[in-house]
Amino acid sequence: LMLPPGKRLSDELSCVLHLPGTGDHGFALRKMVSKPLLRDGVASLILEGAFYGKRRPSSQPGAKLLHVTDLFLLGRTTIEEARALLHWARQQGVRRLGVSGMSMGGVHAAMVAALHPYPLAAVPIMAPHSA
Repeated sequence: LMLPPGKRLSDELSCVLHLPGTGDHGFALRKMVSKPLLRDGVASLILEGAFYGKRRPSSQPGAKLLHVTDLFLLGRTTIEEARALLHWARQQGVRRLGVSGMSMGGVHAAMVAALHPYPLAAVPIMAPHSA
């Protein structure tokens, strides 16, 4: 969670959830996207994707998934965790929420937005028609 200086989660704050793209081990790119938003008073949640970074299975070499089924698990996990994080932010009082992602993250952002029961901004960047 990245909050603008001196701010806390509340109904006065906007917040964007940034989803990982294919092979996104870490947060550098999404932090870079978040910094200008912070200057404009918008908070950011950055999800570490399943099968990437610290959540990568020790038997998995880099970003290369071991099984085709891992792609389905990765997608479903990302979507459900994103929905849970947006629900949590709403419980904290945040009403202006958005979800964003690039490439595979953009596909997942669109899916999350389609499933979300409340108004939600969606910014799928360079999203293909499927992961």
